[in-house]
Order: sequence, then structure tokens, then C-alpha cells
Amino acid sequence: MKTKDTRLYDLAYLIRMRRIELGYSSAEKFSNEKGINRSVYQRWESGEDLNLTSFLKLCDMHHISASALLLKWEQTNRLMPKDGQIN
Repeated sequence: MKTKDTRLYDLAYLIRMRRIELGYSSAEKFSNEKGINRSVYQRWESGEDLNLTSFLKLCDMHHISASALLLKWEQTNRLMPKDGQIN
């Protein structure tokens, strides 16, 4: 069984918090208004792996640039490798 990278949970948390910042308490209402399948969106908020196209769509839906979201992710994730630590 493949283990999930725990950093995905941190990204999922940031996605969920951004949705709430935008005034949506419900993931279902948010996904419906944005025209994305509810179960797909809920998987993203649960820390499921997502591809780059989905990541960019997610950024657009949340009105945040990919670089801003990645920077927040790096700042909140103590396990994220820093520059020079990646082999």
C-alpha cells in the first residue's frame, strides 16, 4: 500500500481555509457555484493527490496565484524541503 505524502494534508488545509476566507462555509456550495464536481473538490480538500491542471484550476477558483499558494504551503509546512535540500 502506497503511503500518502503528509505535505498534501497541509495543502488541503490551506485550500479549505482559503475557501472559508472567501465566505464559503460549505465545500459543496463552493464546488457547485464554481462548476466543479463536489466529490472531486472534496477529495482536494481531503489531501488527495492532484495533477498540475487541477492545481491551476483550484488556484483560479480560489482567486489566488499558484506562486502565492505554494509560498503559503512552504511557509506552513515544516517538512517541506528548503532550497539546497533536494537531491
